Amino acid sequence: MDGRKLVGISQRRTREGSRFQCIAYESFGLGPIETVLDSATAIRVHNQAVGWADLGITASPADIAKHMVAYITAHDTE
Repeated sequence: MDGRKLVGISQRRTREGSRFQCIAYESFGLGPIETVLDSATAIRVHNQAVGWADLGITASPADIAKHMVAYITAHDTE
């Protein structure tokens, strides 16, 4: 992956519980935001993220989600 991020995870924990938000791109692209970035910034951002299909992984989005949930569940440290 050359140091690029594949999965982004955000978490919030309170006494009442925990919330996890995850994102994994199938194919990473800047989309419309690229038009407002200078070329150096666009290249830097693009070089920091990667999608699973960009790595040759052929799993479906549903399979990727199942694996992410299973990983988080298995590593829950209450």
